[in-house]
Amino acid sequence: MGFFAKTKQRASAFGAALKTHLHNDRLKRADVLLAHRIVARRRSPTLRQWHLVGRVLTQSEKRIIKVAGYAVLAGLLLISLRWTLMHAALAPASGGEYREGIVGSVRAVNPILAGGNDVDQDIAHLVYSGLYRRDADAQLALDLAQSVDISSDGKTYTFILKPGVKFHDGQAVTANDVVFTVNTIMDPAWKSPLAKGLQGVTALARDPQTVVISSSVPNAYLPSLLTFGILPEHIWKNVDPKTASSGSFNLKPVGSGPFEFEKFSRDGSGNITSYTLHSAPGSGAMLDRITFKFYGDYGSAADALSGNIVDGLNFVPPTERDSIGSVPNMVMHASALSQYTALFLNQKNDPALADVSVRQALAFGIDRDRIIKNALNGLGALRDAPIADDAPGVVHYPYDPKAAAALLDKAGYVIDPETKIRTKTETQKPASKNQQPTTKTSELTVTITTVDTDENKRAAAIIKDSWTALGIKTDIITAPAASINTSVIRPREYDALLMGEVLALDADPYPFWHSSQTVSGQNLAMYSNRLVDELLEKARIAATKADRDALLDQFQQIITTDEPAIFLYQPDYLYPQSSKISGYDVRSVTAPADRFANVTMWYRKLKLIFK
Repeated sequence: MGFFAKTKQRASAFGAALKTHLHNDRLKRADVLLAHRIVARRRSPTLRQWHLVGRVLTQSEKRIIKVAGYAVLAGLLLISLRWTLMHAALAPASGGEYREGIVGSVRAVNPILAGGNDVDQDIAHLVYSGLYRRDADAQLALDLAQSVDISSDGKTYTFILKPGVKFHDGQAVTANDVVFTVNTIMDPAWKSPLAKGLQGVTALARDPQTVVISSSVPNAYLPSLLTFGILPEHIWKNVDPKTASSGSFNLKPVGSGPFEFEKFSRDGSGNITSYTLHSAPGSGAMLDRITFKFYGDYGSAADALSGNIVDGLNFVPPTERDSIGSVPNMVMHASALSQYTALFLNQKNDPALADVSVRQALAFGIDRDRIIKNALNGLGALRDAPIADDAPGVVHYPYDPKAAAALLDKAGYVIDPETKIRTKTETQKPASKNQQPTTKTSELTVTITTVDTDENKRAAAIIKDSWTALGIKTDIITAPAASINTSVIRPREYDALLMGEVLALDADPYPFWHSSQTVSGQNLAMYSNRLVDELLEKARIAATKADRDALLDQFQQIITTDEPAIFLYQPDYLYPQSSKISGYDVRSVTAPADRFANVTMWYRKLKLIFK
C-alpha cells in the first residue's frame, strides 16, 4: 500500500474514533443532565432512568452503594429475625414415635389379670382407663368419671361417667361396663389378683352414665383400688374364664385409654419381639406411636439404647446410672418411688429376734447412709417408717454403734474374747428336783435372705459389715426372683428378709401389718400386736381423712418402737430417655407403669408458632 493510501486510512479511522468519542461524550452529558433533572425535580426515577445511573457513577461510588445495599439488607434481616424471636416460639407438634426397650415379655394385656407381670401392666396402663388414675405426683385423680359423690357413712361411691367416651372399637363406655368389670374381678373362676382387695364390694348401674360402687363396711382406701382398667362388656361377656388368660383380646386389647393396639411382631420361635400402639382418636396424645421392644436381659436392652435402636428403657438399676448416663443425648429422669426397702425380722424363725432390744440394736447398727451411697449410687432417701417419716411419734434409728452395743449388752449378748462374736449364756431350770440347773450358750447369728440383684447384694454386704463390727455373726443367702416367693416367702424360711414393699400414701397398710396376714398374707415380719390390729381395722372405716391419719400415726409409733422390721431406704425410680423425647414430668410413681402418667404430653416434633 502506498503512502497516500495509508494516510487516507489513518484519517478515516481517526474520524470514526472522533465521532464515537463525541457520541459517548454527548451520551454522558445527557446522562448527567438526566440525573440533574431527576434531582432538581425531586421525583422518583423510572426503571429506564435507574438503568442509566450506572453510567454516571465512578467505580468507587459503585462500591460504596453496593456496601450500603448489603448493610441495608443485613439490617432488614436482623429486624426480621428480632421480630420473629419476639413474636414466635417453638411448640410441641403432633407426630413421631417413641421406642422403649423392656426387659421381659408380654403375656396378657388385661387390667384384671396383669398383676403379676410389669410388662402387661405397662401396656394395660396405656390401653385402658379406670374410674381413677394416678397423676404425675402419684395422687389419685378422676379418669373415666367426671364426678364422684361419697355417702356420709363412707360405704357408697356414686360415679357420673364422662359423656362421649368410647372404646377403641367405637362402642360407648357405659356404667354396665364398669359393673361387668367389677363382677368379673370378684368371680373366683377368673382368679383375678384384684379380688382380695375388693372383698365386700358391689357395683350397680343406675343409668348408662351412673354407676354406684358400694362396700359392706366403710372403706377409706377404696378409691386407691379403683384404678384398674374397665373392660368392654360386649367383648368379654361370652369369654370362658377357664380360657380367658389365653384369649386373643389379651394380646389385641380393646380399651378406652390414650393409646390403642396396632400390631405386634414375633420371631421364628413365636416369641413376641415388639408391640406397637398408636394414639387413639380424641386422646390428645402428641406422639403417633409407642413401640415396645422386648429383651431377655438388662445388658441387651442397654445395648439397644446405646445403639439408638430404642429411645428409652423401662428401668435402670442404680448401679448402672453412670454407664447409661454416659450414652450421648440421653436424659436420666429420677422419680420418687412409693416403695420402701426393709429388713423384715422373723421372730418365729430366730428366737433372738423376739427380744425388742436386739431388734432395736440391729437397727442402730446399720449404716444406711453407706447403703444409699454405695448400693443405690446415691439415688434414694432414708426411711424410718412404713408410711411417712414425719408422722408424730415415729422413732428414728440413726447409725449409732455405741447405742447398738449398749442394747445388745442389755439383752445379755456380750463379746466372746476368743471368737469376737456376741454370745448369751442362759441358765435353764432342771426338769426335776434331783437334777442340777444347766447353762446354754448361744451365738447371736442372723442370716439375711434377699433377691439376687446387684442392689440387694450390695446392701446386704454393707449390713453384714456393720453387724460383724458389732460382734454379730451374719450370713447372706440370695435367691432368684422367680423362685423366692415359693421357696422362701410363702414357707417363711428366713431370719431377716431384705425386700421392697410398695405402699403409697393413700394405700392400706392392713395387708402388710395385720396379724391375720402372717400365714398367707404380706405380713413378712410375722408381726402380731392386738393394738395395731385395732388401729388398722378402725383406719379402714374412718369417716374422714383426718380421723384415719390420726389412727395411722399411732400405728406408726408402735411399729417403729417395736421395730419388727428395720426400715432402710426409699429408692428412686430411674427412667432414661433420649433427648429427642420431651414432655416427661412425672415426679412420683407407685409402680413403674405410673411413668406414663403424663404420656399424652410427650412429644418428639416441634413447630413454629406466632404469638
